[in-house]
Amino acid sequence: HQTRQFMKVIGGQPTLVNIAFYHLKQEKTNLENLLKEASTERGIYRHHLRERLDCLEKNSDLGKAFAIVLREQTGINLSPTVAYKLESIGLVKLTPDGAILSRELYRPYFSQYLGDIIS
Repeated sequence: HQTRQFMKVIGGQPTLVNIAFYHLKQEKTNLENLLKEASTERGIYRHHLRERLDCLEKNSDLGKAFAIVLREQTGINLSPTVAYKLESIGLVKLTPDGAILSRELYRPYFSQYLGDIIS
């Protein structure tokens, strides 16, 4: 059960999987705590999350577009340039129905920090 939840949260992204395996192997955390703290400033992905937040804060158009993706459960049609940039930094996946959130790890973290944009 926790393994399926873990894969849903990180979306199978190899770098994120490796970070988790490293921390689990070093016994710095266990899977339950890793999942509980994954999207927080205490979690093992905090640097990964902050880098992407910095990109969104530096480019308000990206931040606004990503806030829309966070809010919606279905694909969102974005301008090709914005879609490409969000996909390039790994925040969205492009589907025939539009851009969707690439991994659930991002929803709680960015909803908190992009709250003013989402509202």
